[in-house]
Amino acid sequence: MPCGSALEPGDARILERPLPDSTVVVDVASANVAEATVDKAQLTFTPANWRTRQTVTVTGVDDTVMTNDVVNINLSINGATTDPDYNAAAPVAALPVTIRNADRASQTASATTLTVIEGRTNTFTLVLDVQPANDVVIDVTSSIVTEGVVSSAGATVPGPPAAQLTFTNGNWTVPQTITITSANDDGVPTTRHRKPNITCKVNRLATLDPLFGSMAQRRVRVTIQEDDPTANNDFAATPLASIVNIPVQNNDSDPNGDVLATLNLSAV
Repeated sequence: MPCGSALEPGDARILERPLPDSTVVVDVASANVAEATVDKAQLTFTPANWRTRQTVTVTGVDDTVMTNDVVNINLSINGATTDPDYNAAAPVAALPVTIRNADRASQTASATTLTVIEGRTNTFTLVLDVQPANDVVIDVTSSIVTEGVVSSAGATVPGPPAAQLTFTNGNWTVPQTITITSANDDGVPTTRHRKPNITCKVNRLATLDPLFGSMAQRRVRVTIQEDDPTANNDFAATPLASIVNIPVQNNDSDPNGDVLATLNLSAV
């Protein structure tokens, strides 16, 4: 049964007709209301309706724990019952109900795209969406190892993966920070942006909770933005100077004065 949705309704009836003018009152209760609830607290049977089944709906409670649970639904004879034969019945009958968990192991990144200026850093965070029973280890790698160097507050390891995050039963709700650093190309311009993918993928060998072994990976698309002003030909169509007048001495044609030479300068 998916958590948060109702089970197929269950029916309850008594097996023998109550004595004339008597009633049988049955209390219905969940043994663990944190896992399952019932829509009726009591059922009343009389000589007129004792053959009619009465429906009780059991609803699973949504939670963040990825485990299936078994909850007893207890049925007991209430003291208001006036039929002495039923008052002598067993005080409690338990109906076991299995609550099947509908949660799937998943992780959430705080960004799907990220821009990092060359030679600088930027960050995003990662967190689990459901609580693991044991440790979950996430490998974080870059698709271009020379671009978008990955590190974290946790262990930074040589080679792939570039960093690892460990989520436990206690810290799974705490976002962990991943830092992306772009190396400076020492002033060598390029006319294109580099776009490595940062992948966050579960490490199956190191992860101790088997329910997280098939968890879907997350990718963050990183754009490395040049810090060199000529990288994108920003000034190719912009004149470095307009018309510049430079005085030049011309002794051949005019020994008594200067001739103005005009030069036009623009960017290459």
